[in-house]
Amino acid sequence: MGLTRSSSPRRTRATNQLLVYDTAGALVPSIPTGGRGGVSGNAGGIAVLGRTIAVVNFGSSSVSIFDRHRGQVIASRVSGGRPRTVRRDRRRSSPWE
Repeated sequence: MGLTRSSSPRRTRATNQLLVYDTAGALVPSIPTGGRGGVSGNAGGIAVLGRTIAVVNFGSSSVSIFDRHRGQVIASRVSGGRPRTVRRDRRRSSPWE
């Protein structure tokens, strides 16, 4: 199985899609992620661990989680929201400063 994703711009009503290819290279019907696209430093924005697939939706600041079960990919949940700001403690020194 091969995986990639589409990236729909924020200004459209379309959402990102998880694109799944079978072992013969044929596209299996795409699965909506429920999130919007955007520009990222990570080419693809997909991570796989065991049977779990995580897809990053950069434009909507969310992550869609999918599970593989008996050769199918099933949408599990979407987590999101804006990340909290992390402030660095100025009193600590860093070897990179």
